[in-house]
Amino acid sequence: MPQFPTNAIAAVQHQNPYPYYAALRQGSALQFDPELQLWIAAKAEVIRQVMAAPAAAVRPAHETVPTHLQGNDLGKLFVQLIRMTDGAAQQQAKAWLQTQISDWSEMAIREHTLMCIDKLTTALAHEYQLPAAKLLSNTEALNDFIQRLPVTVMARLLGFPAEAALASAQQIAAFIRCLAPDSATAGSKTASPLQTGEQACHSLFHQLQTAHTEPLAPWQLANLFGLLMQSYEATAGLIGNSLVALTEQQLWPQLRAKPELSLALVAEVARFNAPVQNTRRFIHHDCTIAGIKLPAGSVVLLLLGSAGRDEAAYSKPDEFQLGRATAENLTFSTGAHRCPGQALAQHIAAVAVEFLLAQQLPAYSWQYRPSANGRLSYFCNAPHLTTAATTETTETTETTALGATQ
Repeated sequence: MPQFPTNAIAAVQHQNPYPYYAALRQGSALQFDPELQLWIAAKAEVIRQVMAAPAAAVRPAHETVPTHLQGNDLGKLFVQLIRMTDGAAQQQAKAWLQTQISDWSEMAIREHTLMCIDKLTTALAHEYQLPAAKLLSNTEALNDFIQRLPVTVMARLLGFPAEAALASAQQIAAFIRCLAPDSATAGSKTASPLQTGEQACHSLFHQLQTAHTEPLAPWQLANLFGLLMQSYEATAGLIGNSLVALTEQQLWPQLRAKPELSLALVAEVARFNAPVQNTRRFIHHDCTIAGIKLPAGSVVLLLLGSAGRDEAAYSKPDEFQLGRATAENLTFSTGAHRCPGQALAQHIAAVAVEFLLAQQLPAYSWQYRPSANGRLSYFCNAPHLTTAATTETTETTETTALGATQ
């Protein structure tokens, strides 16, 4: 019998949470976890119902902005992000953002990604003091490449100069660190993570405005900033989990022979081992969803990773199938909060995978980074393992997981 994670949040980092998710899907539509003090939705159809419910919002009714961000510039940014708000203004901002993204053709995305790969590998080779040809044989450099590439590409698409685009990944990382509730007090004597995050945010806003000939409204700047923020973890997770799939599913020989399958690989990875495993909805007033009465103040944890393996939504969901004709992929949400950048993220990830297929990568195992909702691969040296990344054999690696609860 497989070892289950401690709970539905710890599942994000677990080596294989999918049998646990399958067990949850055998239960009722919504199940209350007394330890986590929230309801859990594991079935795809129930998740859709929660996302569509008028009473279910993306932020608590009493806290539209995290407490430690209230009253500062980061709080003003936060409240304008379309993924953190609901209602008519959110839909108008989303429609505007979709028009911005639609201006980028697949060819443009590919060309920018390839140019950024060249710039980033050159910069990393300098940082790690390694020849470019051997750079990605270092797993730390590989992790850095995966983490920084999507933001760099997004920044270039948004009009950043090359050097500013390369710096944007570290700036976004600083911003994400400041979202932690203790960021206002933790840190050095000179600057807390909150202060560093504010500085990074101001710098990125300046670059975003400079890249546009006409002034942008604060909500427009905030949501272009949101594209950078989303790519830092979600798109990076998609690239990393694609490397996991290449090894676990013994696909290195097939994809090296046909790298044009990279987009199909990435699309199936998004379902099979989703980089975003869960999200939350906050119940603003008493309601009934899937036959369960939810009082105002309830919190529902939506297990997107479970939805991707739901037998009711997919044929043979535990099989990895290139070219699968998939239903709507809930890892990119649905309805009002469906991600407008799904195709963009998948195309960036696919070009990155094509590049990595041609590299001499080390034998590696992997863990999953600490996170409350992101399944983010972190690669480790494993010289005792033989992998299809370094040879044309079809052996698979062992995987390890941090397994810590959040």
